Amino acid sequence: MLKKEPLVSVCMPCYNHEEFVGPAIQSVLGQTYANLELIVVDDVSKDNSVGVIKSFDDPRIRLTVMEENTGFGAAEYMFRQAKGEFICWVDSDDIWAETLLEKYMDFLGEHEEYGGCVCKPFVIDKDGNLMEEHLFCTIFSDENRKKEEWFRKIYLEGNCLCSSSLCVRKSIYDQVGEFCFQYKQIHDYDYWLRFLQVAEIYMYPESLAGYRVHWEGENANFSTPSPEVDRREQIERAYILLEVMENLSEEYFVKAFSDLLRIQPGEEGFCLECEKFWIMKNCKNCRLLSVVFYYYRHYQESNFKRYAKTVYGITNNMIYELAGKVK
Repeated sequence: MLKKEPLVSVCMPCYNHEEFVGPAIQSVLGQTYANLELIVVDDVSKDNSVGVIKSFDDPRIRLTVMEENTGFGAAEYMFRQAKGEFICWVDSDDIWAETLLEKYMDFLGEHEEYGGCVCKPFVIDKDGNLMEEHLFCTIFSDENRKKEEWFRKIYLEGNCLCSSSLCVRKSIYDQVGEFCFQYKQIHDYDYWLRFLQVAEIYMYPESLAGYRVHWEGENANFSTPSPEVDRREQIERAYILLEVMENLSEEYFVKAFSDLLRIQPGEEGFCLECEKFWIMKNCKNCRLLSVVFYYYRHYQESNFKRYAKTVYGITNNMIYELAGKVK
C-alpha cells in the first residue's frame, strides 16, 4: 500500500505552445488528486508561452525558462528536477481528464507489482475536437499484457504506448534510466524497450489523456510525415533495435520469443546469437542495417561460427544479399 497521497511530479516541456499550454496546465492543476508538483520547462519560446504559464497563480507550478534553446535539453532538465515518488509526463499541447492521477494512484497503491501506468489516449485536433478516425486511434493499444509480451509486440511491430499518459514510480525510473533524447524521433520507443525489461506496465482501461495531433505549421508534431522525419526514424530505429537485441539477456529473450525459436535452449545446436539474428531478420519492423551489423558483430565468435552455417543456414551470400538491399 502507498502511504496517503504521495507527491507526484508532473513534467511538462514547452516550446511555442502559447495556444495550447494553458489548457494543458489547467488539466493538471484541476486533477482530483491534489498532491502534485507541476514542473514546466520552457525552451525559450518565441511566442507568449511563458506569459501564459506565469498567468497561473498556483504554488505547485515550478517554471524554468532555459537560457538558450536546447532542443530536448528542456525535457532532460525537467525530469531531473522531479521530487515526487511518482513521475508523469504530459506534453504542453496535450490534456488530461481530471481523474487521471486519482485513478492511477489508487491502482498503483493496490498493485506494487506494477512499475507504472499508461492509458490509450483519445485523439484531438488543434481545436480540441475529438478525432475518432485518425491514424493514431489505431496505433495506440488498449490491452493489458505481461512485460515480455509488451516487449515482443513493440520490438516486432513498433511503439503502441503513449508517453504523454505515463506515470512511473521514481524508483523504477531511476532503475530504467532517463529518456535518451539524442533520439529526436523515437526516444519513447527506446524507453519502452528498456522499461519493459525492468518492470510491468499497467494499461488503465479508460482513455484519460488527450493526445493532440497537428501536422501543419510551426507547432506540428515531430511525427508529422516528411522525407526527413522518415529517414531520421529509420536511422534511429536501426540503432535501437540493434543495441536492444545485443544487450538482451538470454532469459528475457527466451521468455519474449520462445515460440519463434528454431532451437530451444539446452538442445544441441542452440546458439543465442544465431537465434537473435533470425528474430531480427524475420521482424518486419527491423531494419536490414540492424541485421547486417548484428551479423558482423558476431560472425567471428566461436559458437556463432560453429552453428551459423551448419545448423541455422546463415551464409555469407545471405548477408551479401541483405546488405545489397540496405537503402
